[in-house]
Amino acid sequence: MTSIQDLATKRIDLYLFDPRLIQEAPGWNVRDSSSEQDAEEDRQLRESIRANGVLEPLTVFMDGDAPTLTNGHRRLTQVRALIAEGEEIKTVPVRVEPKKSNEADHVLSMITRNSGKPLRPIELAQVVRRLVNFGWSNKDVAAKTGFSESYVFALLELLSVDPTIIQLVKDGKVSASLARDVSRKSGKKAPAILQAAVEQAEAVGRPTVARKDVIRRMSTPEALVVALRALELIACEGNVIAIDALAEIQREN
Repeated sequence: MTSIQDLATKRIDLYLFDPRLIQEAPGWNVRDSSSEQDAEEDRQLRESIRANGVLEPLTVFMDGDAPTLTNGHRRLTQVRALIAEGEEIKTVPVRVEPKKSNEADHVLSMITRNSGKPLRPIELAQVVRRLVNFGWSNKDVAAKTGFSESYVFALLELLSVDPTIIQLVKDGKVSASLARDVSRKSGKKAPAILQAAVEQAEAVGRPTVARKDVIRRMSTPEALVVALRALELIACEGNVIAIDALAEIQREN
């Protein structure tokens, strides 16, 4: 009978580390876990680990003699919570970054090695900015992450919007793309426009703002641009009606 060893061309080593030995660098984790939904997802992860252990390995690099976490903050946090409750967890599976990796590689692994909950756009943007601060161009970031250059630019642009809008995005009330589009076209008026749209959506029981809520509150030129952006996004998904609508607008203009 064929074994795993017969089929494999290379073995990737996994280690078992005492979770108490793994340290976290201050300010490294970009996740924001402050919402009720985050709390529920963390609870579900904790119960999964209680029942099955840590299934996806954490990633660390050796900072001197200390294993320092680069990926797996939610898993490690829930492991520590379970230990505090009295659960006996002696080890967790860990991958170690290559010895020749540098700090930029460690930051990149927050995207490329993330096998858990996907990072939100704001969180991704913070990771991308760190890479840019290492001297990487948008093209470099795109090549290493698999993102398009336009998406890298959009992530960085998101960090430049008004802090009150960023909070609306973090709270899940406004999408990242809508926040960028309205900020780009409405400037200083954008926070008031989006906040009013949030209040309108909440009044009718909708947790997230729709583009139509925002378009009603913008001037005609601004609203047209945001509406066209919506068509572009839908067209990118292959929607035939949106593609035809865009083509008709382009012919008329």
